[in-house]
Amino acid sequence: MKLNIAVDIDGVLGDQVTPILLKINAEQGLNISKDDITRWNEPVGNNTIDIEIETALLNDDFILSMPLIEYSQEGMRNLGKHNHIIIATNRPKQTERATIKWLQSNFTFDEFYNTRHSGKNLIKADILIDDYINNILNFANSGRTGILFSQPWNYNSSCLDHLINQHRVYRCINWKSVVYTIMNIRK
Repeated sequence: MKLNIAVDIDGVLGDQVTPILLKINAEQGLNISKDDITRWNEPVGNNTIDIEIETALLNDDFILSMPLIEYSQEGMRNLGKHNHIIIATNRPKQTERATIKWLQSNFTFDEFYNTRHSGKNLIKADILIDDYINNILNFANSGRTGILFSQPWNYNSSCLDHLINQHRVYRCINWKSVVYTIMNIRK
């Protein structure tokens, strides 16, 4: 059975947080690590991480140099062999071309959707892989399967417990876990 799998970029395929923290730490003499980012409006120096990310995502060079999440290429390659892969991201329209260029140089996928205004819940997919709890919650509540990609900002996911118990949401700690989970869903 071929599944339609929607995959988020930031925090799932690409690590947008680490380069931002390296820059802030160097500029402001701080020592903030990715593990310190436990919520999206976490203070980082003179700003919050969400504002820093939004600003960085307006820069083509930042996007084109964004590091990959470990094993994301292998994971996507494995999933793409037997499934339809939809990239679903909430990115500024101004840098959509740079985003697609970064994706095409690192991954194979079937479709690209910028969910900036529509949200991820409207995507015609069976499974959503995302690191943002609200996206997973909304998607799973629509009767589909969510995979919460573990990041420090989603460790407190108690609002998903009932969906996890119903096997409508799975928490995966890395891409190897994602592939394993989806292979078992397909059975």
